[in-house]
Amino acid sequence: MDLVRDIQILVPMYKGPLGINAINAAMQERFNPAREGEIKHYNRVFRVNDKVIQLVNRSEKNVMNGDVGRVVGLKKEDDKYAGVTVLFDVGKVDYSLDELEDLAHAYAISIHKAQGSEFDLVIVLFSNQHYIMLKRKLIYTSITRAKKYLLMLGNIQSLYYGVKRIEPKRKTKLVERINAEDEFVMTDDFDDSEMVNLSPYDFLDLEK
Repeated sequence: MDLVRDIQILVPMYKGPLGINAINAAMQERFNPAREGEIKHYNRVFRVNDKVIQLVNRSEKNVMNGDVGRVVGLKKEDDKYAGVTVLFDVGKVDYSLDELEDLAHAYAISIHKAQGSEFDLVIVLFSNQHYIMLKRKLIYTSITRAKKYLLMLGNIQSLYYGVKRIEPKRKTKLVERINAEDEFVMTDDFDDSEMVNLSPYDFLDLEK
């Protein structure tokens, strides 16, 4: 399997020795160790072949929050590193040094970030260090991200603890509004012809 395309580590939390940040640092050191060409950005180091994730929506680059890609090149200007090139499903996207805050390493990502995605092999970590985040819905989300294989590592007591914890239901007035006959009028003459060419970007407030 390909580390970038097929395998995904899912972790409930970012901080701590078994958090996303620590796991990403360990994975990078193991599978993409230090080499001559690399770019340091704050406490992170970007190298060719690194697995990265887009953190914000950038319609001008045609990339969305949660898109995962591979660093395929480092850009130079006047013999100094000036940015990186990342290959996503939509193609290659260039980032300047100032834009590197849009990227994070993605050998391990949060379970929340993985919502809506599937991977051939999912590796999920469970630890007492994650107890604040461990809840039944989160665990269900993590294990259902796996298409073919699921590997669960860690403390079995932590898994039991999370399965027993159920998130409280949200309190909204949606049902009451739907059932209110005087608030909604259902018609059969809805014209959907203008929705054919819609994309996710049409629903974003790009002026912010």
